[in-house]
Amino acid sequence: MSTTPPNQNPADNRLEQITVGAGLQESRYNQEFVDFLKKYGFLVLLVIAAISFAWFGLQKLRERREGETNLAFSQLEESLRTGSPTALARLADEHDGQGAVPHVARLAAADALMVNAFRGLVPGATLNPDGTVKNPDELLTSEGRTRQLEEARVLYQRVVDDTKGDRFKAIHTIGGLFGLAAIAESLGKFEDAASLLKDAQARAAAADLKALADEAQRRLDTQAEAKVTPRLLSDKDVATYTKPTPPPTPVPPLPAGPDFPPTPLLPEQP
Repeated sequence: MSTTPPNQNPADNRLEQITVGAGLQESRYNQEFVDFLKKYGFLVLLVIAAISFAWFGLQKLRERREGETNLAFSQLEESLRTGSPTALARLADEHDGQGAVPHVARLAAADALMVNAFRGLVPGATLNPDGTVKNPDELLTSEGRTRQLEEARVLYQRVVDDTKGDRFKAIHTIGGLFGLAAIAESLGKFEDAASLLKDAQARAAAADLKALADEAQRRLDTQAEAKVTPRLLSDKDVATYTKPTPPPTPVPPLPAGPDFPPTPLLPEQP
């Protein structure tokens, strides 16, 4: 026997049953959600708050690091202008881990030490206009030159060790290898220099730095000449000391004689 009222469409009855069922199901979901919030609502709020604080902290940390990096590059630019190896090495230690700053600073410090060692000067030596050094104490002895080259070698090696595993820092690695090769050549260690240059060439090729790879090959090609031909520096590249010429001794004035009346002009004799 059908339970459908005589004046009601069976399709409408099914729709009403579906609507009522959906309402009951939705009500059940709402009740479950309310129960969930009652039981875990505080924990959910804590998780949301923790995520918000973490995001805010990361933003502040990023801003602070950007500010520190900008300051580091500003200080690097100033130190590069002065060219002091001591200041550059100290800057690298103070900003270690901040992008390329420590690598550039150490390479610049090592370059300054090496070039001055080749010229026989302590860093920061004062030169006269003719290229001679003003203070003889600023000329390097043989021991001082060796010590200064060793300081440069340590800085170059530090850059190579810190960057050799990062393809994006290959340019710094290659710069360090070039410096090490130059020092090895100056000490007559040509086999070590060739090995370093080949390493630099391979890294340059892997990083698509063709100009640096070509430079490494050029230095390898000219190394045979360096073995038999001593490296001669021009006069302006070699610092010397000239003892200042003392000023001339002032000549005392002649003593003044007695005052004589002017002699009248005599007439010309016929």
